[in-house]
Amino acid sequence: MRCLHGIDIDRALQQLLTALFHARPPSWQRLLFPWLGAGSGDGKDSLAYESQLWDLSIGVAARLLTPHLALQKVVTALDRTWHPEHFFCAQCGAFFGPEGFHEKDGKAYCRKDYFDMFAPKCGGCTRAILENYISALNTLWHPECFVCRECFTPFVNGSFFEHDGQPYCEVHYHERRGSLCSGCQKPITGRCITAMAKKFHPEHFVCAFCLKQLNKGTFKEQNDKPYCQNCFLKLFC
Repeated sequence: MRCLHGIDIDRALQQLLTALFHARPPSWQRLLFPWLGAGSGDGKDSLAYESQLWDLSIGVAARLLTPHLALQKVVTALDRTWHPEHFFCAQCGAFFGPEGFHEKDGKAYCRKDYFDMFAPKCGGCTRAILENYISALNTLWHPECFVCRECFTPFVNGSFFEHDGQPYCEVHYHERRGSLCSGCQKPITGRCITAMAKKFHPEHFVCAFCLKQLNKGTFKEQNDKPYCQNCFLKLFC
């Protein structure tokens, strides 16, 4: 199909010539082309005349239309030919700039939409990953996005702790799990004492006044603080 400014040239030409040949009376045709159909006027002569007129009209139309068709700009891409105004991003409709286009399943996309739609996404910022990445926790990350999800501190030597599918530093990992010592605010990795709905290193579960180490079940609680028996009696009785 040939188009000029959105018009199907072949179809328009066919319709024009069909109307031309069936027009009545045909005398104007002979006035325009007197050298055609100079026979006996029978049916065969009429058919020959129309055949000659058809060939002449096609030739004239071709000479008139060929310069216009030759001037048309076309884009060849994806094994097809496009009008420049019809070759644009299949997602946003924008025309392609100097960066060109990217192809997916036979469709052309601008760089932004192609990567937004088809590139792997970062587990931290959810944006497309275009270059370097870190693979961890069954997903991909921009290097700058692979940090503790609580304090956003980069991991030293790549060492991190996982909780609910997210990476954390050691402190915030234990905070999320409720395994920070209430006395020193550091992670508990061994034995611990659970008291007053908190957890303590054994050596940090001490009387809030005299700092004597306490044992679970042998302390008194006041204002959410533990006291030994003697200090509790002195301070509050």
